[in-house]
Amino acid sequence: MKGGRSLFLSLSKDELFEVMKNLAYTFNWGWLRSERLAIEKYGLDAFMGEEFLKLFRGFGSRQAKKLVELSIVTGNDVDSIIRGLQLSHWGLFEDIKLEKLSQKVIRMRTINCSL
Repeated sequence: MKGGRSLFLSLSKDELFEVMKNLAYTFNWGWLRSERLAIEKYGLDAFMGEEFLKLFRGFGSRQAKKLVELSIVTGNDVDSIIRGLQLSHWGLFEDIKLEKLSQKVIRMRTINCSL
């Protein structure tokens, strides 16, 4: 059997869902492990520097853009942003509480962070 796109197209929806779920959990584990290694090697101060901040912004931006491209999230109002956060890695892997404080402000709390 060939790999790549043809392999994905040959899977049933249930098989594809399980494969993608496994990939999501595996990549999240790798991301968290990489964060921990970076902190251990470079220290928390370096980890919070501009390079890592740029990386994190790019990561979140890519997630948001894809949700918009897929028309899963539409608009740029507070309710759309809340929906995007619910469907992001935060909503998938963490116990988050999202609170709409105004038409421009959201409070997000992470309960028992997995890191």
